[in-house]
Amino acid sequence: MGWIRFVEGEKKVYCITNVNAAFPIPVSIEAIKDVVSVAHYILVVEKEAVFQRLANDKFCEKNRCIVITGRGYPDIPTRRFLRYLVEQLHLPAYCLVDSDPYGFDILATYKFGSMQLAYDANVLRVPEIRWLGVFTSDFEEYCLPDCCQLQLSSEGH
Repeated sequence: MGWIRFVEGEKKVYCITNVNAAFPIPVSIEAIKDVVSVAHYILVVEKEAVFQRLANDKFCEKNRCIVITGRGYPDIPTRRFLRYLVEQLHLPAYCLVDSDPYGFDILATYKFGSMQLAYDANVLRVPEIRWLGVFTSDFEEYCLPDCCQLQLSSEGH
């Protein structure tokens, strides 16, 4: 969602006409043309629930940005599209993930690529992406109650 429009094959994707509406990530980067954006940055969020909350709060209406989610671990089209947007639009990209091993792994996947697809890292990774948070220090800085935290265990929850 956000301040972007493009053509994907024969389909016009005009997010810009309703910046808080969600549109699917294009499957084929090669089919994209005529990309236009007035966004100032790209925000990648880990969870679809956060994406929906931002949409409901009209985040893009108040902030000139593009918001993308991979719904957890990002698939190849999401990673390729993010890389494409950063290259084509020359926008900074920020990543908002949970402060847990899964969140760190998701951030690392966007930034460095994955081990399974190491041979395609150059077209799938976005080394410029910056970690926006959540940081462990945020819990103290913003006085979040303990009920907002889950203790990590050897199983990862």
